[in-house]
Amino acid sequence: MTLERIFNNKTTITLEDIFQSILNEKIDARIKEFYDYNKVNSADSSKEEEVA
Repeated sequence: MTLERIFNNKTTITLEDIFQSILNEKIDARIKEFYDYNKVNSADSSKEEEVA
């Protein structure tokens, strides 16, 4: 059995895009590891402040 690797030479994806995707996945994994999903965000951005 012969294994061949097939590359798409007509793609617009760059090596930089691939590295950025890998980096984003690693960052997401680290955030999931430390973020407490049971916490509720208590910030309220709906209040309008008056500017003097």
